[in-house]
Amino acid sequence: MKRVSPLPRLIPMSAQRRWFEKVMAAIALLNFGLVLLDLSYIPLRNVYRVIAPDLTEWYGQQFKGITPHPFTVDYLEKVTELENLVAESGLSAAATEAMLAELRTASNHMIAENPFDVANKSGTLERIKELMRRHVETTTGESYESATEAFTTFWTNDYLSQAGYQSQVQFFDQEIRPLIETNYFRGIGFNGKPANNFIAIDSFFIAIFSVELLLRVLVLRRRYPGLKIWDAMLFRWYDLLLIIPFSLFAPTWLLLRAIPVVTRIKQSKLLNLNPLRQRLVSFLISSIVVELTEFVLVRIINQLQSSIKKGNLAQFVLNDKSQPSQYINLGEVNEISAIAQQVSTTVMDETLPKVRPQIEALLTYTVSNAFTRSPLYRQLGHLPGFNTLLQNTVQELVDSLCGMLYSSRDPKDPDPQRAQLVKDLVENFDQSFRADLQDNHGVEKIEALALVWLEEIKINYLRQVAIEDEAILQERSRELYAMTRITPQP
Repeated sequence: MKRVSPLPRLIPMSAQRRWFEKVMAAIALLNFGLVLLDLSYIPLRNVYRVIAPDLTEWYGQQFKGITPHPFTVDYLEKVTELENLVAESGLSAAATEAMLAELRTASNHMIAENPFDVANKSGTLERIKELMRRHVETTTGESYESATEAFTTFWTNDYLSQAGYQSQVQFFDQEIRPLIETNYFRGIGFNGKPANNFIAIDSFFIAIFSVELLLRVLVLRRRYPGLKIWDAMLFRWYDLLLIIPFSLFAPTWLLLRAIPVVTRIKQSKLLNLNPLRQRLVSFLISSIVVELTEFVLVRIINQLQSSIKKGNLAQFVLNDKSQPSQYINLGEVNEISAIAQQVSTTVMDETLPKVRPQIEALLTYTVSNAFTRSPLYRQLGHLPGFNTLLQNTVQELVDSLCGMLYSSRDPKDPDPQRAQLVKDLVENFDQSFRADLQDNHGVEKIEALALVWLEEIKINYLRQVAIEDEAILQERSRELYAMTRITPQP
C-alpha cells in the first residue's frame, strides 16, 4: 500500500521575512499611488498646476507629451509685448496701436478656430469668452451679443484709455491669462492615441516585482520539488497584475493593481485595513439593501399577478384537475380538507372541554333570556315559585345538552361514525362552496380584486420607499451591520 506523504508543516513568518513583506508592500503602495497620479493628471492638471506648477509642467512634458500650444503662447507673448510698449512709449504710440490691432486679429482667430479643442478644453474657451463679455459690458454699460465684439472692444486704445489701462491689464492678467495658460498641445503615441510615457516609471517597478515573483517561484519549487512553475505562480496569481505593462495598451486597467496592493498590505500588516473594509462593506450594504428588498418584493407580487392572470388561482379554488397546471402537488391529499378536519378535531377534542363552564353560562343566559321574553312568562311570571321552577328547568336543560355533547367526546375512544360525519360535512361544504363560486362568477371577482389589491401593495410600497429618507435607511443598515459585528463575551 502506497504511503501518503503528510502535508507540509506551516512555517511561522520570521522577523526578517516580515520586514521584507512590509518593504515590498510599501513599494507596491508607492507604485499604485503613482498610477493614481498618472491617471488623474489630465483631469486634474489645473489643480496640480496650482499646488506644484513647476513639477506639473515637468511631468506633463516628460510623461504625457504635453507642450505649450503655439497659438496661445504667441497670444500671451503679444499681450506681454503690449505691456512693454505701453511702459516705454505710452498707449497712444504707433507701435502700441499696431500691437492692439494684432491682438484684435488674434482674438478673432482664437474664438473662430478654438485652439483649446486639441486639449479637450473647449469649456475653458467658453469661460474666457463669457468672462470677457461680462467684463466689457459692466465697464461700458453696453450689451454685447458675442465675445468677438467684446474682445475687439477690449483691445482698442479708446477703451483702455477710458476704462483705465492698469485696471484692464490687471483684469486680463488675473482672470484671462491663467485660463489661457492651461491650454496645451499633446502629441500622439505610436498606438495612435495621446502620448503616454508612464511605462518609463512603471518599468522600474515591473522589474522589481518580476524578480520578486521569480524568487518566490524558485523558493516554492525548492520547498516542494514536485510543484510545477505554473502551479507555483498560482500561489501568487495577484502579483501578475504588478508585472503586466497595462500602460502600453490599457492604462485604466492599472487600477486592477489595487488587488495585489491590498492583499500585500493585509498579509504584511503594514496598515490596519479592517476599519476601512468594515466601512466599505457597510456602505455597500446600505446602498443596495433598499433596492434589493424592493426588487424581491416587486418580483414576488408580479409573479403572483402573473399566476392569477393564467388562471392558477381559479384552478386552485375550484380544484379543477382537468386543466394542466405547473403547480406541484406533493401527494394526493387535499390539504384544505385535511386542515379543516384537523381543526374540527382539535376544537371538539381539546378546546371545547376546556371552555365548558363558559359554554354552559352562555347557554343558560340564552335560554333564560328566551323564556323571559315569551308570552307564557308574562302570564305566569307573577305566580309564586315560578321563577325558581324556570331556573331549575333551564339548568336541567343546559346540563342535559352539555352532558349529551361532552359524553360523546372521549379522545381515548374515538368515534368512527362521528369522524365520518365530520369528513362528509367538510367535503360537502367544500364542494358546495366551489360550485357556488363557479355559478355566481365569484372566482372572476376574486381574481380581479386580488390583482387590484396586489397592485395597490406594490404602488404603496414603492411610494413609501421614495418618501422615506435614504439617510435613515442607511443608518438603520449600519446599526444592523454593527450589531452583527459584535463579538459575544465569553
